Amino acid sequence: MKIKNEKGFTLIELMVVIVIIIVVIGLGIAMYFANLPHLRLSAAARGFKDDIMRTQSIAARENAAVRVTQTTATSYEIVRITGDQDAPCAPLVDDINVKTVDLANQYKNAVKIGTFTGCGLQTIVFGRLGAVDTSTFPTAAETPIDYCNGEYRVNFAKADDSETMRVCINNSGRIRIP
Repeated sequence: MKIKNEKGFTLIELMVVIVIIIVVIGLGIAMYFANLPHLRLSAAARGFKDDIMRTQSIAARENAAVRVTQTTATSYEIVRITGDQDAPCAPLVDDINVKTVDLANQYKNAVKIGTFTGCGLQTIVFGRLGAVDTSTFPTAAETPIDYCNGEYRVNFAKADDSETMRVCINNSGRIRIP
């Protein structure tokens, strides 16, 4: 009786392949979790940029001023101004809250707002055409420190301040993340 040459893998070959796959998956997971704080930071900056674009759209569509205000070190809100258009930085009872973002809950305490520029260094107001309303600064002394070269800068930082990202908004409303 002839023994046929059987094709297949031995148990040792299968075990070696499984060990290699487990090592590669383990390294991938470790690299992902090491990069997770950076991913959360960039997601927060992109989310803020999207919220600013939405704010501009609301201001232009509804022909009303809209402000973005930093409420705490980890949160901001978008409010449609319905009251006194001459004092857009002052909160009024009639103002409509469009959106509130809590970065601490959304990104598991990994992201905070470093500096936020605008009225009192915490508010940016968009006028009826969606551009930044610079009339909210009646004197040069009230111009924010981070208002430089015609643009507002909002800094987002990791909770441990090891890395920051900036969202820049110029007077015409153009938004960029450098």
